[in-house]
Amino acid sequence: MAVFGFFEKRNKTKNNRVEQRGLAQNQRSLIQKLTGELRENIRQDFQKNPEKGSDTDIFRNTVEQAIRKHVEGQTPPASEDGQPPKNLAVDALPLFHVSADRMKAYVCILPPLNEGNGIDQAQLLEDMRYEGIASGIDQEAVSRIVSMQNYLHIIQIASGKLPKDGEDGELEEMFERRHEQALELDENESLAELNFRKQNSVQFIQKGDVICRIKPPVMPEDGMDISGRALHGKGGEPIHIPQGKNTTLSEDGTILSAAINGTVIMDGDDFTVQDQKVISENVNAQMGDIEYNGDIFILGNIEDGVTVKATGNIIILGEIRKGRIISDGTIRVQGDIKGSGETQLKAARQIQCTILEDAEAVAKGNIYAEVIANSEVISEEGSVYALMGRGLIFGGDVKAHKSICAKKIGNISGCTNKLTMNYDPELDYKITEKKRDLENIQKSKEKLEKDISDVSMSRQMSKLMTQRKLCDEIESDTLKELKELENRIYSDQSNCISCEKIHPVTQIRIGVQELTIEKEEESCNIHMSSGKVLLK
Repeated sequence: MAVFGFFEKRNKTKNNRVEQRGLAQNQRSLIQKLTGELRENIRQDFQKNPEKGSDTDIFRNTVEQAIRKHVEGQTPPASEDGQPPKNLAVDALPLFHVSADRMKAYVCILPPLNEGNGIDQAQLLEDMRYEGIASGIDQEAVSRIVSMQNYLHIIQIASGKLPKDGEDGELEEMFERRHEQALELDENESLAELNFRKQNSVQFIQKGDVICRIKPPVMPEDGMDISGRALHGKGGEPIHIPQGKNTTLSEDGTILSAAINGTVIMDGDDFTVQDQKVISENVNAQMGDIEYNGDIFILGNIEDGVTVKATGNIIILGEIRKGRIISDGTIRVQGDIKGSGETQLKAARQIQCTILEDAEAVAKGNIYAEVIANSEVISEEGSVYALMGRGLIFGGDVKAHKSICAKKIGNISGCTNKLTMNYDPELDYKITEKKRDLENIQKSKEKLEKDISDVSMSRQMSKLMTQRKLCDEIESDTLKELKELENRIYSDQSNCISCEKIHPVTQIRIGVQELTIEKEEESCNIHMSSGKVLLK
């Protein structure tokens, strides 16, 4: 019965409070006062009203509801003797709010009422512990709240520490990731305005030079939320170390360097140093001739008529003043070739340069230059292109098996320019031989005609006539063979000599057909058609 009596008495007290609540204007006023003070403090502390749904907004609503209960807590039960009851003392009440990610904890202290006890630091810390706020506590804020008895302010009382992810390893690369490329240009590149002074697909390196620096991964830093739960960061991934052939990795794994002199290329995803002959100085009489089984890279000039010979490519970053360059691959010269009439270049593939002046250049494949001046140039199986920069051909003799393309041929000084298209050295040699044979046969026939006219004896006459008939047969066969050889020269009708402007005097030869340009012409496309050389 005692238990039922207790609940009956509590319900009766509650009902009395409801009745008093409805009657106590001073209670409603106090609630409004405290609520207004809370809101004004928030506006001042945060310089604005809280955004809807924010931690401050959520906590404010909670505090406002608690204020009503806090004020109601001072109302005593009705007195049985009919005397007006005195309000009860109510101690200061700390309220807490924890953010959804558990990285921030806030406190708001409701003030004591009717001479109740203020906030106590030990009690505040104990209440925080019971609420699970155990890490990242702002002790200065706690002390300030207690010393100033700071009521109806929303104050951040604890902060978690976010984890810090590690960092992936990184590479600082000193060389570009270039895969090995042939120096030869394809047909699409042939008509482009290339600049061999700037175009350099070869990366030279000396032994010990740094290829790349390796930054190891950075370990993560763990964090902790306000409850003391550990938060783990994501670890950094190590970077792939691109160590290929002929490279060295330092003991601490932070520097990749070249183990030999050579050129840097990529082998898959790894830096590799190719074993090439690299000459970093001028090649002259003091150094002497050079012959190498592979590629040669010369960073200086070629002087004093020395010979440089390689079974691979030859790349020269400097100039050629005087010398012989012989390559079983491609020759590329990034400086100027300004010879003295004794400079020779011979390549089994291509010749690529900027200025080609007073030199002899012979290549199986294409020949490229910005200016070809007073030089003998032969492309045995390809074309000659002067389309870079000034794109000029003047003076000298230019022969190409296929086409000759330039911006301008000749100059206003009136120098003589010789151009031969559909040039085939083997056919040219055979045609020259046949012409020589034909000339000798014709000379023999002339002598026979003279001898025939001088003799009177029938026996001698018969012998000479037989010899002349044989010469006629040989002459006929030789003419037939010569015609067949010449027809082979004209077999490819697509080849042409093209230029934007051509100056006189320019001599054009296609096979045995010739054309002389004696006045300035523009937009020329010189080609064979129906056995004739046409200008356009």
